Amino acid sequence: MEEQEGKLIDFKGFNWKTTGSDEKIIRFGKTTDFPERGISIGECKALLEALKVNKMHCPNILETGQMFGTSTRIFIGWALRNSGATVYSCEIKPQPLFKEKMQEAGYWQYVHQLGDSGKIGWQIPIGFLFIDSRHLFQDALGEYMRFRFWLKDGGIVGFHDTDNCTGVKLAIQIAKMIDDLEPISQSNEASGIEFYRIKKHETGGLFIRQLDYLNEELKATQDKMEIKRKEEGNGKCS
Repeated sequence: MEEQEGKLIDFKGFNWKTTGSDEKIIRFGKTTDFPERGISIGECKALLEALKVNKMHCPNILETGQMFGTSTRIFIGWALRNSGATVYSCEIKPQPLFKEKMQEAGYWQYVHQLGDSGKIGWQIPIGFLFIDSRHLFQDALGEYMRFRFWLKDGGIVGFHDTDNCTGVKLAIQIAKMIDDLEPISQSNEASGIEFYRIKKHETGGLFIRQLDYLNEELKATQDKMEIKRKEEGNGKCS
């Protein structure tokens, strides 16, 4: 498959349910309408594999970062072929060309356009979260922390630019310390992309709370031993 091929208009009126193969979904995402190449074909394949693993009953897909919408179209093609999922997309500066081409091909109605991910009033469950905004540590981790509450156990979270952005790498490491994240799909092609299934929330937080409790118990025991030692007048441990 070539890196980019075809136009969005080629998919106008396309029947995704009967002929929407993985290859067609990737071609839909990787069109020649836009100057930005977007996520690579290998990364698109990893994204599709993660979507196949997602067995959540919640059909809502949320992505942070859009630009010219390669991943947005992957999500839309998947939703139209399989589950009728709702696709939400956060972008601070939406590209007019993206909207124009999506309208021309008849797909703009499937893009639920949102603004700044840090300012939207999000309050609905998420089955699939894809983090691909500014790639700084504070953005990647901040978006994970902001939306993880709505991403229930069994949901999928993905990060883009995992190989070339140290902030994203660090954000993933800390996310793994907070929740039990199971690797399910990845690609080291281009910028790198990784997907995880949340097996259980708060595993790291539970450990930290238990550690605090154990430290308190240890301190209380030490205090009792010290009191007993002084009462017995014994200056050394026996």
